[in-house]
Amino acid sequence: MAKIRIKGDTSGYVDLQAPDVAGAGSITVPNLSGTLLTSASDSSDFPSAILTSTSDITPSASPVFDMRGINTDQDISAETWNKVTMNTSTVDTNSMIDLTNNRVTPTVAGYYAVSGMIRINFDTLTQIVLVGIRKNGSEVAAVQYQLGSDNIQNGQYPIHTTIVQCNGTTDYIELYGYVGDAATFSDITTTSQSSILSGFLVRAT
Repeated sequence: MAKIRIKGDTSGYVDLQAPDVAGAGSITVPNLSGTLLTSASDSSDFPSAILTSTSDITPSASPVFDMRGINTDQDISAETWNKVTMNTSTVDTNSMIDLTNNRVTPTVAGYYAVSGMIRINFDTLTQIVLVGIRKNGSEVAAVQYQLGSDNIQNGQYPIHTTIVQCNGTTDYIELYGYVGDAATFSDITTTSQSSILSGFLVRAT
């Protein structure tokens, strides 16, 4: 079996052992300076530059989106699903947001962490509110708020973060809401009190 011996200092050598089969493995060394880590390394072996550099922790190419409905009044009917109107793009790293159709079409294939929130003003108190995230028109996640009597009031209603797989070309994501009585998706002029659909790429495929 072939070996490569790299001389370090007077204390000894570093041995690199080649695989049993010729051409069965390769190592590409980048044009960078740094510390070589192995499976035996622990956290103390990591250079501080690795721990503090955001470019090493979060790839800059990972898509992020955040769109909101700000200062809008969208009248909605009772007991039916309504897509939430969005009119503002606050973050869109990869040109994914489509405000005309109130949707996001991810441009990189992979798994996305997606969350949302709807701000609602009710004509009268109601018993039930549902918030849903849909992919290509089909529900992938939903949360239900329900009381035994008409006690649900105006406010913001969030949905838990869910993982949505998108093909990076045609798959799209939308935010929907359902109410038991007529209401308005009514968003005021601050981004912190508005309907929101946001997400980011967790893992590319």
